[in-house]
Amino acid sequence: MEEINNWADEALEKLIKKMPAVVTRNSGRIPYLTKDGLYEDMSEAGYCWWTNGFWGGVLWQMHNLTGDELYLREAKLLEEKLDKNLMDPFGMDH
Repeated sequence: MEEINNWADEALEKLIKKMPAVVTRNSGRIPYLTKDGLYEDMSEAGYCWWTNGFWGGVLWQMHNLTGDELYLREAKLLEEKLDKNLMDPFGMDH
């Protein structure tokens, strides 16, 4: 059990260290697939893709974990973008 706890602690430390750069690099985007080492912006393909909210969930969790305003700012920006999805009855799927 201690080995699992150590692994989880190390993974969390790496995540906290890496995520600010990932968020900054993807500011204003909805990352989905990579192309040439960078995430493509899924909002360019349309706001109604079923995984578009996953990134926002990660941002909110990171804000709750760290209190870092970077995550809060990006999560709110993403929510404003995804509001368009709520106005498209044909795009809502689940």
